[in-house]
Amino acid sequence: MKNLRKCIGEKLFGNAVYHAASQMELFLTPADKIIDLGAGTCLFTKFLKDKGYNVKPVDIKDRSYYRNIKVYIYDGGHLPFKDNEFDVCILKSVLHHMPNPEVVLAEAVRVSRKLIIYENVVTNIFQRHYTYLIDCIMNKELIEPHTNKTDKEWRLLFKKFRLDLVNVIDEKAWLFLQNKMYFLKRL
Repeated sequence: MKNLRKCIGEKLFGNAVYHAASQMELFLTPADKIIDLGAGTCLFTKFLKDKGYNVKPVDIKDRSYYRNIKVYIYDGGHLPFKDNEFDVCILKSVLHHMPNPEVVLAEAVRVSRKLIIYENVVTNIFQRHYTYLIDCIMNKELIEPHTNKTDKEWRLLFKKFRLDLVNVIDEKAWLFLQNKMYFLKRL
């Protein structure tokens, strides 16, 4: 069953993972120690590891498609790592699934110097509902927080955590979804 999930996941999302991870590479160096926080199925972790990056996948549950990738399990609150242990923290479509994204962001900022945050942004009520629907279907979860924000709200949150916005990449997906990849570093 796990191999079937992996095959389907790679076929459905392989191109999207390749595209997004290639954009992330613009912000990475081969020497970086990276935490993939909210690693999920580990598609991004595997792509980056295959390219030679030092990546540690972390999540609240082991949903990895890959037996050879060990997911570090944590409680969703405090990360079991030292301050500044990582050069980069990747949060790919993670924060909007948290009832309190500030808790996860605070820990990400504590353990890393730079962050790559990829999030759906909402611009109107239709898009908010559409984003919620697509997200529920893709994650097979009907009841979860969905704390999606507007671009302005994300930027205010980053400012609150004293993060400098280095770059933003805008993307559209699934007809009406608006995604942004934020490249940030601590001040």
